Amino acid sequence: MTIEYISQAGLLGVGAIAIFLTYLYFKKKLDETPVSNPQKHRFFNLVEYELLNRIPNIKLYHNEVYCKGRTELFRDILQIKFKHWEDGLREAMVMGNDKMSDNELQSLLERATLNFVKGYQREWKDTLQLDKDKIALVTNKFNKWHQSKVEMYMDSIRGICQGNSFSSVREKANAFLEVNCSMLILTIIDAEESLGSLNGDLSGTQYKDNIIK
Repeated sequence: MTIEYISQAGLLGVGAIAIFLTYLYFKKKLDETPVSNPQKHRFFNLVEYELLNRIPNIKLYHNEVYCKGRTELFRDILQIKFKHWEDGLREAMVMGNDKMSDNELQSLLERATLNFVKGYQREWKDTLQLDKDKIALVTNKFNKWHQSKVEMYMDSIRGICQGNSFSSVREKANAFLEVNCSMLILTIIDAEESLGSLNGDLSGTQYKDNIIK
């Protein structure tokens, strides 16, 4: 049973389960195969797939009626976030090298994460076609849903870099990217849940050419 199936089936109570299962899966694969270049990790293919195939085809409903306005907002939020996410981690993998200490690697991954978060939050404010109060309402609701996953994600950086499960920088970078694969799926789920839970808070608001129901 894959992480994505567990998440989509609604069986995932906390993000820690996904991260733990990701770790077990990756550790098993690592024991079986040579360590590959993190710059070619499947995370980068996965995020491209989500951007080009999955996100454009997701539809949001309000009171069981398809809502084009909510859907457009949902897609824009995730496309902005995922693009910054991909670019930030791709740059980090280029900057990493096998001579880094555990502390240096941890600092690189934490800094890359914080930078891409600042990047997509800034673009949300600059490009989403909503007034500032509505943007704050939407993003705060999403952040509230997503906060526990973010905390465990940041803890996983420390655990991977400072733990004894992986011996080389390359192994640790690949393990970190594998966690990010799970986080992509959890992010989509949390964004969908948070926008759906706004109920009437956005009703009547125009987004692009559509009135949100």
